Amino acid sequence: DRTEYGYGTLVFAADNVTLTGAIDVERYARITSRYAAANAVSTIEGVISGGHLQFFWGESTGKKFVLKGHNTLTGGVEIVQAAVTLAGTNPALGTGEILIDQGVLRFENEDDIVVPNDFRGIGTIQLAGKDVAFTGNPSLEGDNTVIVDLAGTAPVLKHFPPFATIANSAAKAATITFDGGTPTIGADQTLAENVNIVLKGGAVLDLGGVDRTIRRLTVVNGSVVNGTITETKPAQGAVLLVR
Repeated sequence: DRTEYGYGTLVFAADNVTLTGAIDVERYARITSRYAAANAVSTIEGVISGGHLQFFWGESTGKKFVLKGHNTLTGGVEIVQAAVTLAGTNPALGTGEILIDQGVLRFENEDDIVVPNDFRGIGTIQLAGKDVAFTGNPSLEGDNTVIVDLAGTAPVLKHFPPFATIANSAAKAATITFDGGTPTIGADQTLAENVNIVLKGGAVLDLGGVDRTIRRLTVVNGSVVNGTITETKPAQGAVLLVR
């Protein structure tokens, strides 16, 4: 089945509903679950195509939207006081700009994906899956402060996210595994210290000429260039410097 919206709102009023059909947004539409219970999960498995789509709650709860399709929206996506998770195989939000307004965009992708979208707004991106190659441009002008919060997760990456701040809000350390590739941490980027980094698959981590302090570095098969890493919790009980 296919659901079409020109201008309108799709409301998830019940708890833990799954839509399996496709959604076609002709112009502008909104999806909300504000009437569902706290911690409700609203899942859309079909492909969302068309124009501009806004995800909206209007309240702070544990509710979230889970998208599992390779969506092809061209008019952009707004995540407004909401949490959206891209899950499964090859999930996507299309090609338009992504505005995060006090919301969260979480990646639980099961395979490597490319995200071509530009980003702006004030909000958070969480990485909890395989590699996400961001090829668009995150806006850093004015009040735009989209950050990556690892939130204690363990993503497997080939690219370092291009956002200015890589944080870890969780009490436990997050672990980034770079499996191949040449990830680069730019000189103007910040990286939380309660992060472990694992290098494997011949990954070459470029520090951009800036020394970094992290919790632990594990080199299975790889190297660090253009800077040094200091460990606060080294595996062998000694501070390790890698140049």
